[in-house]
Amino acid sequence: QLPEDRVIVEMRKAHLAELRAAEIVAKSSALARFIVGASSAADERFAGSDACTPCHAAEAASTSATKHAHALATLAATGDDADPACVKCHVVGYGTGRGFVSEAQTPQHADVGCEACHGPRARHVEARRTGTPDARMPPVGERSCAGCHDGEHSPNFVFATAWRRIAHGAR
Repeated sequence: QLPEDRVIVEMRKAHLAELRAAEIVAKSSALARFIVGASSAADERFAGSDACTPCHAAEAASTSATKHAHALATLAATGDDADPACVKCHVVGYGTGRGFVSEAQTPQHADVGCEACHGPRARHVEARRTGTPDARMPPVGERSCAGCHDGEHSPNFVFATAWRRIAHGAR
């Protein structure tokens, strides 16, 4: 419960302003060191949550009612949306070179959408649209959450409690 040090607060603001001016988030969007969780194959593509909604409307509705649906806005409110180390957990596919770059360039990957947990699913979407058989969704669970909800960023995170708020069925 230490009081904020004004000098440190100002240094942090200046640092974030420099990151924003240099467009570091967009320039770092393909750096693998920012990938959260398992890295997907280089040929896997992200479809964006809107592509999931036609077949998974109930799941999309339940997800849109969670904090995940507004994850990037929470960073923007503090200025941390200029920091790649923060952005990586508040968007889809950051660090892959195929996901989030910036809100202007890739708005479909802003916030924690379907593919943040389920991985790149463009092939799944295409297969469903053409009636082609497709492998089932990879399992999602505690390991999917642990990449972002760790001891440093979510010290009070309890998977069992959180899962009840976000769990949804499969079609």
